[in-house]
Amino acid sequence: MLAKHFGKIEGIDVSSEAISECNRNYKIPNVNFQVFDPNKQPFPDASFDFIGSFQVFELMQPPILSGMSGRCQGLAEAQS
Repeated sequence: MLAKHFGKIEGIDVSSEAISECNRNYKIPNVNFQVFDPNKQPFPDASFDFIGSFQVFELMQPPILSGMSGRCQGLAEAQS
């Protein structure tokens, strides 16, 4: 599992049911699961060293994809 390789992990999903299931099944001290609204940014800039996405993009509609693209570009620019 990724948790042993990182100091802190934030698991996000738009589904409250998925987050509830994760909270029930994964009790790991350095992992936090929360419902995420893709139209809002709850994390300050430069909060993460790594961002992974699993089984997400095939579910996104074009307006969300364009918003995420802009956020990813901003993250890339902050790193350079």
